[in-house]
Amino acid sequence: MQDHLLEPLIAAAVIVLFIMFLLWNGLLRAPLRRAVRQKLATPSGADAQLRELLDQLRNGARTRPVLDQIKRRIAEEPSVTLQAVYLCAAGDVLRGTLSRRGMAVKYYVKALKADPFCADARNGLREVLLQQRRGYKLEQVYWMLLADVDCERCETGKVLEIWRELATLLERRRSGRARAAAIRKLLEQLDVEEEIQDCEEETFSGETPF
Repeated sequence: MQDHLLEPLIAAAVIVLFIMFLLWNGLLRAPLRRAVRQKLATPSGADAQLRELLDQLRNGARTRPVLDQIKRRIAEEPSVTLQAVYLCAAGDVLRGTLSRRGMAVKYYVKALKADPFCADARNGLREVLLQQRRGYKLEQVYWMLLADVDCERCETGKVLEIWRELATLLERRRSGRARAAAIRKLLEQLDVEEEIQDCEEETFSGETPF
């Protein structure tokens, strides 16, 4: 077939593909995005302003301007705990409405560096990295969190919860099961010691003084 006949066919094929893209974006992708927006969760500890921003997204507001406002609050927020909540929300928006999972991971990690006990950030990070089959990266983050935690200033239960999540992660692959078993055994021992301590405190509190 001569070149002058091929050119109109190629041009027509490009036009058809472009129309198909517009149909996909308008008829199929837009409803999917709306569904994702509706499922966007509000992180625990969110203040009134963050809840309002996320409600705007659920009601159809453009993602970029809302995300920019969240980022401004991250830069201005003096409380590291609330800063972590905003960082987690930014990760959720990037992962859900924009499908930017790589950027979402960065925001989840930043949230955990600000507050290792931000459970929503740990959950979001775990979901993304496991979907990407990056379990080793997730394990590195957990070890980083545990290395940075100041146990003397933190609630013991929150620290132990991170250890339990790490054990669950290690159990997913054969090479990590021995370490997971060791962690489980240590946690069980700590639970027993805590129960004994609670019983002793109850016994002493119930004694009648002379």
